[in-house]
Amino acid sequence: MEPPPTTPPAQQQSQQHGSSLPYRAVVLDIEGTTTPITFVHDVLFPYVSANLVSFLASHWTDPECVAKAAALREQAHKDIEDGVPGVVPVLPPREESVEDSRDDEAVRASVVANVLWQMSIDRKIGPLKALQGYMWRAAYESKEILGDVYPDVLPALTKWTKEHGLPVYIYSSGSVEAQKLLFGWSVNGSMLNLFRGHFDTSIGLKVEANSYRKIVKEIAQKAEDVLFVSDNVREIEAALAAGLRVAVADRPGNAPLPRTSTDATSDHLATIDLGGLPVPVVRSFDEFFVRPEFSQASDASPQRFQLDNLIHLETMFEELGREDGLRDGVQAGRVEGLVAGTEAGFAMGQEAGFYAGAAASWLMASDQGLITLPDRAIKALKAVTTQAAEFPTINNKEGEGADPTVALDRLRGKFKVAQSALGGLAANQRFRPEEATRPVMNF
Repeated sequence: MEPPPTTPPAQQQSQQHGSSLPYRAVVLDIEGTTTPITFVHDVLFPYVSANLVSFLASHWTDPECVAKAAALREQAHKDIEDGVPGVVPVLPPREESVEDSRDDEAVRASVVANVLWQMSIDRKIGPLKALQGYMWRAAYESKEILGDVYPDVLPALTKWTKEHGLPVYIYSSGSVEAQKLLFGWSVNGSMLNLFRGHFDTSIGLKVEANSYRKIVKEIAQKAEDVLFVSDNVREIEAALAAGLRVAVADRPGNAPLPRTSTDATSDHLATIDLGGLPVPVVRSFDEFFVRPEFSQASDASPQRFQLDNLIHLETMFEELGREDGLRDGVQAGRVEGLVAGTEAGFAMGQEAGFYAGAAASWLMASDQGLITLPDRAIKALKAVTTQAAEFPTINNKEGEGADPTVALDRLRGKFKVAQSALGGLAANQRFRPEEATRPVMNF
């Protein structure tokens, strides 16, 4: 479903040779550039983690969901063959001839475990991104999520496209679908009409210069006529090596930039030094229309990256890596907590199911005259099935019996009473977790 446009479609203007801007096309990063970095890590990723179980349960038989699960299963199989450390396998789908809902639950649980494992290591792989995009699409369309965009981005896009006739593109590690969802269902309404095209890592990694060469060729521009904006210094380095003009976005919450400024103004950097080259730093897109290096046409040669002057970058990348590691560690901790909770919940559900199934089997045998049970035993077994039916599926810890750990303790107690009433008939009947089948979660 394509997001409905809420602004008039921009006219596709030809580039004006008389434009005052020294570049003819713009390529923008998203995270930390057009959109707060917290939106991805505090909104999009947590949405997937928190809603994965319920989403799969409600969409499990949809053809698209079936295809996404199959792709994850195939990727997991490949990871196992490749010896990827800690890989979590995805169980094969249940056979249609077997009517056992627990099989579906086990398969879904293995998909959940695999997805959370991949997210915990911040993996950027096709099947994972496809499932995330599938879930985000539903969230955007229901308006549970709106794409967060900095206030200065829309005016800048309007000036670039309408006043100067420049094409603007997006290049992000997120899938093209995820990009279109963010801007199609943004806080400003649909902004898709302001972009000429979208690129993701299918064209190449963002830290490789060849990726930018491919983009330049794809959009039919010269490298020196393209402005690339990103918060990631490694990406800026790669774009420089490919000959593009560049600017570093310094937004609130972004990783600190190296303090190697050649021109500091007030409390932030106007430029940083990369390979002996002063690279502009912008805190607002408004600067693209007031700073001379962005707003005035010039015959001067574009920025050139001195590849032989990289020694000082080691310390800079160490600092950036420390910040990235801290942020990713916090996110990984959250996801691993969800994985542990999912595994514990699955185990509790299996044990509760054992008690419910055992009690139901005794009652069925009694009803069919296969065995004669005392009234006290029948009453105790019915108490087990009643308690099992009230077993909570959501741990919101609100209301009587809402905590599954408390409910499981009560269920265990009622089953012991039933065992006592059955006498020697059920003396050896107990839940054996070591024999239970559950997805393997290796962390």
